[in-house]
Amino acid sequence: MEPGSRTLPSHSGSAAARSFRKLVLYEPPMYSATRVSYPADTLDRFNALLEAGNAEEALLMLYEVGQTPTDEVHVLRSLPNWRARLLAAHTIPRETMSVKNYSFDPSRFRHLKIPILFLLGSDSPPIYRAATEAFYGSLPNSGIAILPKRGHEAVVTAPELVLREVIGFLLGNGGAAFDGNADVRRLPRTTSSATPASGWSTSSGGDA
Repeated sequence: MEPGSRTLPSHSGSAAARSFRKLVLYEPPMYSATRVSYPADTLDRFNALLEAGNAEEALLMLYEVGQTPTDEVHVLRSLPNWRARLLAAHTIPRETMSVKNYSFDPSRFRHLKIPILFLLGSDSPPIYRAATEAFYGSLPNSGIAILPKRGHEAVVTAPELVLREVIGFLLGNGGAAFDGNADVRRLPRTTSSATPASGWSTSSGGDA
């Protein structure tokens, strides 16, 4: 890393990106043309559980709705920061609404020249893939690393893999997304078919 350089690993991105030398984004959230399907009463059920003091049940309900694999949930619950997740559960509706209301305008980032590494789990839900590919397709100085057999929680389930990519990228030797490492395949750069769009749909079941 160059003396005086500033880097910002991020799970969701930052408006201050232009003040940094490099940026790492793991499945940054954005609602796109890929619709979200979940029971219409999800938010009401979540808030009711929180109000009743059942933060853990509320959080587990969201993981179930989001189709998080059971083994990943077990790992999350075994970590020391699980309690912190429960204490922060009340912020989830606010964060969800902020993502819902965000409209991606590529022209706002036309002067963004810093190298950007996107991380994407091969088994992550379609909404994360669509968002990541939309950002990647609009930011020319970026690379995308597909983490094999991993989902949205690879930071927890495969920390060595994630760290190898992040540290390799930040220290300047590229990482697999830029040097073709066999363990993480690169996604060919094409114009993304995932048209950014704000909004979601609810349903009683099935895809929206």
